[in-house]
Amino acid sequence: MPYQQSGIGWGQPPPAITNVGGTQPSSYTLKHPTKRILKSHLSELALLQADWDELGDQVSRGFATNFEAYFHHDLADDLSDATITDVQPHILKAKLEAHRAKERGDMKAVVRIRQILRNEKLRRRWGGVHKSTRPRRGGAPTSIKVKLPTGDVQDDTREDIEEQAGRRLTDRFQLARDAPICNGALFDDFGYLGDTTSTKAILEGTYEFPPEMDEHTRLLCEEAHRIFSLKSTEEISNYVSSDDFQYFWQHVDEFIQSSYSHIHFGHYKAIAHDRYLSALEASKLSLAATTGIPMDRWGSALTVLLEKEFGNIYIEKMRAICLLEADFNWLNKLIFAKRMMDQAYDNGLVPVEQFARRGVQASHGVLCKVLFCDMMRALHEMAGIPSVDLGNCYDAVAHPIASIALQAFQVPLTTIVLSLSVLQTMTFFLRYGVSTSGYGGTRSDPTFGLGQGNGMAPSGFSAVSSLMVGAFQRLGHASDFSGAWSGLLFCLAAIIYVDDTDLLLRSKSRDLTMDQFFDNCQTSVTDWGQIVLATGGYLKAGKCFWYMMGWKW
Repeated sequence: MPYQQSGIGWGQPPPAITNVGGTQPSSYTLKHPTKRILKSHLSELALLQADWDELGDQVSRGFATNFEAYFHHDLADDLSDATITDVQPHILKAKLEAHRAKERGDMKAVVRIRQILRNEKLRRRWGGVHKSTRPRRGGAPTSIKVKLPTGDVQDDTREDIEEQAGRRLTDRFQLARDAPICNGALFDDFGYLGDTTSTKAILEGTYEFPPEMDEHTRLLCEEAHRIFSLKSTEEISNYVSSDDFQYFWQHVDEFIQSSYSHIHFGHYKAIAHDRYLSALEASKLSLAATTGIPMDRWGSALTVLLEKEFGNIYIEKMRAICLLEADFNWLNKLIFAKRMMDQAYDNGLVPVEQFARRGVQASHGVLCKVLFCDMMRALHEMAGIPSVDLGNCYDAVAHPIASIALQAFQVPLTTIVLSLSVLQTMTFFLRYGVSTSGYGGTRSDPTFGLGQGNGMAPSGFSAVSSLMVGAFQRLGHASDFSGAWSGLLFCLAAIIYVDDTDLLLRSKSRDLTMDQFFDNCQTSVTDWGQIVLATGGYLKAGKCFWYMMGWKW
């Protein structure tokens, strides 16, 4: 093996790095194969303006001189169990950026960079394990099955697949129109886009709720007013600069699929290397975001069907991924996912119940649930954890509620109207070869949902789920906790990871009987279900279950 010819096995630790920053010990040489890999990559990073011989000498001197602070403190500890992926250029560059951020006192950037590195390391560590232990993933189907009253029908021809998929997916994207806010007097007040004076009155707290208004929709509106009143009066910027455009497109992966118009990522990467073309593209996006008028080609998108379970080709069990126009999708990411969420985190608007957030992993939610059960066992209190997961998640969100939530998070109304109106009138073409017939909505018969694959879908759903958690807490369903040592009081209503929800319920009195506590749990689940219905979603019965803890003496 070539790595063993250096005198040290790949899995063995390298010689200790001594006297870093001082003179080079005469007996010290770096024989670890990491030197060879570092030497081959450092020129790509442009870390030093040095020739190969000088660069190799600096590495051999124990990462001294310009490498002292960076390599000694951030990389030397990793060399004992280094792998090829540990010294890839993008990882070294990220560590250098973290060190530079630390030098200039930007600890927030340091934390975010280290979180990214940690997540990538965990992904590499568990990738092989997941590949060998998890069920096989399904791909794009070549046929679909449809459940009919007369029995299951399998479609294999292109025309049948396009017809059935278009019909079923249109029904899926219009599920949210059953929300109370999309019907009756509320629809007259808010419309499909939530761009009326009634929405402004909701945010300012001056709206007079009709007596017949759905209680849970009213709670969502009241929570939107509370969030709006907490934020600064400064709106999130919807201006796109040339620097924004160039920074993203020069670093993005060129081979990401997108765009029915065939204007793909490679075109924008090429444009990003010219300042005049970048300024032109940035100006077009700024004009669209500030006026709310989309480009015509944004009204077409590709739909990719993927099997959620390998071999299950029922259309109801498939995931529909939307491939939007690349520039439109990036505009959504910039304004909603980047700027809106940055401000939301700074203002503490994302509830602690939502574990799909920066710096938090799904395992943290699992640990929180385990600790909750441990506490209840130690205190001998009745408790319950109903698991109430949503169906279709991003595809079942009513746009008036989404608009109210996004305006509460201070996104400009014109940008919200731009994004939602495109989705409502979008024509989707099934990527089965190249579909010749599309499906979708119109202004009078729109499709809802945020669209899986849309850059604003995760952030938009975070804004809606913030209203949901707040409305749930307004009904008094949150569990109160106090720190054993600090005496810190806090409340936690649920553990939410996107659409997967576990409600944390505990008895509020030791005098309650088990039957009474079960009734309280049912009330909590019913209220949560009604809140979900008010947003246009629904609870998927097949994914819902519960477990309780009670004590007999």
